[in-house]
Amino acid sequence: MLAVLAVVLLTGCEEAGQKGAREALQANLRTLPADGGYRVSDVHCTHGGRYAYFQSVRTSRYFCTARLADGGDCDLFRVDARPDGTAAVLRVRREAGCVLPAG
Repeated sequence: MLAVLAVVLLTGCEEAGQKGAREALQANLRTLPADGGYRVSDVHCTHGGRYAYFQSVRTSRYFCTARLADGGDCDLFRVDARPDGTAAVLRVRREAGCVLPAG
């Protein structure tokens, strides 16, 4: 039972920084005509840094995928959190696949 709870806690939760990166990318895509050709609801971002799985490391850079509206592929974006609370969004690669980089 404890192992199941640990798996749920470690895999199913979106941390605050990850959520902020996802929301920043979604907001950016919504400013584009026709949402830039993306499914805005289908955006996923990497987790923040971890040390020994339990200690969080302050993270300001996230990588996110946004699924293209036409087709099943995704573009890869970098989202950098700025000290003022805003975020810089940069498309890194078109048609990069929908699997997020590890790390």
